[in-house]
Amino acid sequence: MMKYSKMSIRYGVRIALALIAYFLLMRVSGLLEVYWLRLLNGVIMGYGIYKVVQACKIESQEYFSSFEAFAAGIRSGVLATFIFVVFVFVYMFLIDPAFSSKMMQIVGWETTNPIRMILIVILIEGIGSSVVLSLTFIQLFKTSNNILENT
Repeated sequence: MMKYSKMSIRYGVRIALALIAYFLLMRVSGLLEVYWLRLLNGVIMGYGIYKVVQACKIESQEYFSSFEAFAAGIRSGVLATFIFVVFVFVYMFLIDPAFSSKMMQIVGWETTNPIRMILIVILIEGIGSSVVLSLTFIQLFKTSNNILENT
C-alpha cells in the first residue's frame, strides 16, 4: 500500500489544481453560476484517477495489485477533493461571499447555511466519484483469470 503513496499525492494534487483551474476559468468566463457545468469536474476527476491507476499498472509491470491501485485511486481522488473543498471555502469567504447564496437560489434549495451545504455536496460528490471511478478503472487494467475453452 505504501508503494503508491507518493504517486497518490502527486496525482491528487494535480487533479486538485486542474479542478481549481477549471473553477477559475468558469469564473472568468462568467459561467460560474451554471451549476450543471460541474459535471465536467467528474471528467477531470476521472482522467486523473485513470492516470494514477495506469501509472500503478506501469510501475508494477508483471505484478499488478488491483487492491493497491484501487486504494491509490481513492487516495488521489479524496486528496484532490479535500484540497478543492478548502479552495472553495476560501473562495466563498474571501473572494465572493455572495456566491453561495446565488448558487442556492439557482438550485432552488433553502438553507440557513449555504456555505456548509455547498461544501458538503462537493465533499460527497468528490469522495463518491473517487470510489466509483477507481473501481471502474481497475477493471480496465487488471488481468483476466478466465480460462479459454477450445471450441
